[in-house]
Amino acid sequence: MAPTNQRIAQSKIHLDEPGNMRFSLYQKLLDDLQVEIAFGDYLGYYETEDRVRYYAVADDGKVVSDNKHTYGGYKPFYRTILATPVNKNEFTGL
Repeated sequence: MAPTNQRIAQSKIHLDEPGNMRFSLYQKLLDDLQVEIAFGDYLGYYETEDRVRYYAVADDGKVVSDNKHTYGGYKPFYRTILATPVNKNEFTGL
């Protein structure tokens, strides 16, 4: 998602952070890979060969009752995950 152009409080210091990350994936893919994405998990992706950008899961997309994400409102088939950028002081990877 596009970053917002913000300043810290009333100062002239510009807040330079990436936007949130939103992506959708099929539940079957997660099941096949035996992966569970939950609220608070950290996700990372390589921006370059030696730099990883980390995000924290703010919405794990677990919806069990809406028709958009389920078969007839009873079995989920895909999830939309929302993750927010992580400060380097919070998490730096393994």
